[in-house]
Amino acid sequence: MKRLKLLFLAIIVFTFTSCESSIDVNVNSKNKLTKKAKTVYLINSSYYTENSDYYEGEIKKALLSHGLVIAKSAAKSDLLLFVSYGTTEPFRETVLFDGDCEYSSDGSETVTAFYNYISFTGIETKVYQNVEFVKPQVKSYVSYYSSVYNFKEFFPYMLEAITPHLGENLAEPLTIKKILLKDKDKDKEENKEELKPAIKK
Repeated sequence: MKRLKLLFLAIIVFTFTSCESSIDVNVNSKNKLTKKAKTVYLINSSYYTENSDYYEGEIKKALLSHGLVIAKSAAKSDLLLFVSYGTTEPFRETVLFDGDCEYSSDGSETVTAFYNYISFTGIETKVYQNVEFVKPQVKSYVSYYSSVYNFKEFFPYMLEAITPHLGENLAEPLTIKKILLKDKDKDKEENKEELKPAIKK
């Protein structure tokens, strides 16, 4: 956890909106692989919680959307992919309020903040087996600073933001705005899925 704080919890000023109708997530990805991986072995290095199966299932869907095959054993993979996710301990930070939301005004304030993240770290299987210490060859991550502890709500938006960039070699970090769906909007989206006509085979 100390390592994460050293990497990501540098003193910064970031923006909150009191209504949080949208979030700005930070995405970055570096790739130093000599060849494209086709088969990955997923290693979940996060603590197990009651939502872990849901998180891992969604992450697997994201990997499959890239045409990757998820191996059942490390020996049958091209790439060992370590995934971690969660929320750090709360910390105090200076934030800016942009005044766009009702009941909020322009200005700054020191508040309790949480660092939410999903991290993918890849190492070629052959390299990992033959070297005692090896630097990661692929590193993709997404992060978001929130004013509330609610990783499960932010998780799908963060994963959606990082998915197109998994395994890319970005020239610079990206900031991506994601619109948060309210509960009633989520229900509408689910109803749309249910009302889709079945495809005849």
